[in-house]
Amino acid sequence: MKLIILWLINTVIVLPLKTITYILKLIFKFINNIYFYNLDWEYINTMKGHEFEYFTKILLEKNGFKQVTVSQSSNDYGIDVLATKNKYRYAIQCKRYNQKVGIKAVQEAKSGCDYYQCDIPVVFTNNTFSPAAIKLANNINVELWDKDTLHHYLKKSKLHTKSLPFYYPLISFLIIILSGYYYYLLRQNYLLIILLVCIFLFFSTIFKIFKDKRKSPLKITETTYLIHDYHDTIQ
Repeated sequence: MKLIILWLINTVIVLPLKTITYILKLIFKFINNIYFYNLDWEYINTMKGHEFEYFTKILLEKNGFKQVTVSQSSNDYGIDVLATKNKYRYAIQCKRYNQKVGIKAVQEAKSGCDYYQCDIPVVFTNNTFSPAAIKLANNINVELWDKDTLHHYLKKSKLHTKSLPFYYPLISFLIIILSGYYYYLLRQNYLLIILLVCIFLFFSTIFKIFKDKRKSPLKITETTYLIHDYHDTIQ
């Protein structure tokens, strides 16, 4: 008897809930890709050092930072970008690395921040930080902006918008046909909801594709650099 009750609970409640949850996750992922299919990591990860600095400048300006400047001196004391937000002055060292950033960058950001008399020292990277760098940063109050921070700022600024793959509207159109067919046969309200959601997704993909065609990819236009020793940037 217990087995029968458990089977009924699993069939009537648990399994439908799991199915609905899975479908909702797929829909959320689809919507997320429609509106945030803009994170061109390959482009960022192959930037040169100076390109990443000017990219950081553009990214910060798109996210509400003011008075953003890139250092033009070889004696920059470890600070590549200066910026202001909410009356706080940020001294930022940029590290476009292919590996974890170590403690040297943290030390340079702190000393450079003191030199420029800024409020908040920052190390900004497309990668992550070593445990030693994280520990040191916590001890000397240096902010660490890693690839998750970069991801967050990119989402807000939508700088790297790419066109959606052609199969996105095709898939959503096929789902419309399928859900419409089942709704016609069964006349269930939940199928109508699914049909309406699919129609919304289809038109969203079409709108996104046409909108992206009006956009030009981000270009780093600054071509004259005086400056830094970039040999460690591509480590």
